[in-house]
Amino acid sequence: MLWIDVKYANMISNRLGRYSLKNNKPFLANFRCHYCGDSAKNKGKSRGYLIEKGGADFLIYFCHNCGKSTAFGRALKDIDPILHQEYTLEKLRESGSNREVTTTFQPDIGSFAKRRFEKFDALKALKKISQLPIDHPARKYVEKRKIPSNFHYKLYYAPKYMHWTNTLVPDKFSADALKKDEPRLVIPFIDADGRVFAFQGRSFDPNSKLRYITIVLDESAPRVYGLDSMDRTKDVIVVEGPLDSLFLPNSVALAGGDNSDINRVVSKDKAIFLFDNEPRNPDTIRRIEKAIDAGYQVSFFPDNVQSKDVNDMVTKENFTIEEISGIIYRNAVSGLAAKLKLATWRKI
Repeated sequence: MLWIDVKYANMISNRLGRYSLKNNKPFLANFRCHYCGDSAKNKGKSRGYLIEKGGADFLIYFCHNCGKSTAFGRALKDIDPILHQEYTLEKLRESGSNREVTTTFQPDIGSFAKRRFEKFDALKALKKISQLPIDHPARKYVEKRKIPSNFHYKLYYAPKYMHWTNTLVPDKFSADALKKDEPRLVIPFIDADGRVFAFQGRSFDPNSKLRYITIVLDESAPRVYGLDSMDRTKDVIVVEGPLDSLFLPNSVALAGGDNSDINRVVSKDKAIFLFDNEPRNPDTIRRIEKAIDAGYQVSFFPDNVQSKDVNDMVTKENFTIEEISGIIYRNAVSGLAAKLKLATWRKI
């Protein structure tokens, strides 16, 4: 769970004097030591470090001045005891620990029902990606995109997407449309109670004019993917594509929805928007402006990232989840700072 350490290191970076990220992989950050202060005479000295040790699943805090050496979690407790409580809870949740934890948070009963979607009759007619043969084109597609294997059970294969959709929504697609039917990756949208309220069909053809076809079964539900696994007590990273959200911890996708949909499921102070890396796209710019004006935090891709989205960062530039999470938190801004950042980031 190294990524959790990296996430919280980025969260307290503004609390550590002269903090500077030296390397993403392996992680290395330098700053003025919290314990000894490095030097009262020379404010330019910074000899504290956060280090990713080879093979370890956590960061090490070390100071070359006073010799302080400890696990990041212990250092975080000294720097910010309240934030350390959130850190400890997150570690326990991710490890699946049964240890009893005292907390004021309300339990999320949705976590007990997240597999209920598999009882949805329509999905029983399809094969999960995890059930397909290793050499099946749909499985190869998912694996080529490096989608984490622990999510393959939530993705389905429809040999004829439009024909299958018509069994759920009669006459949704006309006879002419059915003549152009094709296989698609099916991505169910599931709420906190495990109920399927929409689904999306992703074309396997990179040249398809309709990459995504989304079918909404319940118009009253917020158009947000990932509600079944979202933890409202923690920061929620909001991306554009459902597949992108599968790479990030506690992430959802605003697939066809808008800010009002996010407002219905997570508090404004917890949401961090990450739009696609399209500084020349007027529609992307417009949506970023709306999010900033609504008071949300927005994260911007730095100049050294050439990829269009999170999935591309993984497949084309070999970024790790820890590195991407760090980038998102380090570049998250709101209000006037976000408007200034947008002015320099946009290319139109």
